[in-house]
Amino acid sequence: MKILQINNCHYRRGGADVVYLNTGKLLEEKGNEVIYYSQASPFNLLDGSSTYFIDAIDFFKVSKLKKILQIPRFFYSNEAALKLQHLINLENPEVAHIHTYKGTLTPSILKILKKNIQNNSENYTRFLVIAKRPQNLMYKTPKTSICFELKNIPGALFKGLSVFALREINLVKIESRPIPHKPFEYRFYADFLGDLKEERVKNALKNLAEISLSIRIFGTYEKGEIYKS
Repeated sequence: MKILQINNCHYRRGGADVVYLNTGKLLEEKGNEVIYYSQASPFNLLDGSSTYFIDAIDFFKVSKLKKILQIPRFFYSNEAALKLQHLINLENPEVAHIHTYKGTLTPSILKILKKNIQNNSENYTRFLVIAKRPQNLMYKTPKTSICFELKNIPGALFKGLSVFALREINLVKIESRPIPHKPFEYRFYADFLGDLKEERVKNALKNLAEISLSIRIFGTYEKGEIYKS
């Protein structure tokens, strides 16, 4: 994964800067590609993206007039926004991690990150409420989530999905995820319309369990609505 790390300083000036640099190091050790965005300074650690760091002003070496003229820059920096946009266009990071930005990079960078946060206006986030025990509730449009692992045999996925199709249970989502420490083996996550209390759902899951290595039921909940932003 390509991750963009953002912080006011690219050297160890304070605790936040130590966290910023150590986080980047840990991410790189885990195999991620890390890009840094900060301000230019003679104390900075060497970095390939430093070309896009914003220019720093040494307030100890400038006149009082220039200090006054630079005050608005602490609240909004066009330079910071423009250079960040150029860096994003060049590197196309998947994730941006902001540490500190006020006073130097300024909130001007937030609109750039917001603009690049997604490229699909129909990219929705789902929120679920988790309970320790099953809740005996009535749902207008019940939806159930499960995950399961199948035996590595011909037609295993076909048989697994058939338990829903034969009972006319609408499978609305299925995705596969690699199983950690088991190369080329996958766990399937599925959502379907139906309640765990329904007889047809009970029979489908019983049938699925017979042909699966494992099955886990997350629960039943009300099918959510899609809200237009």
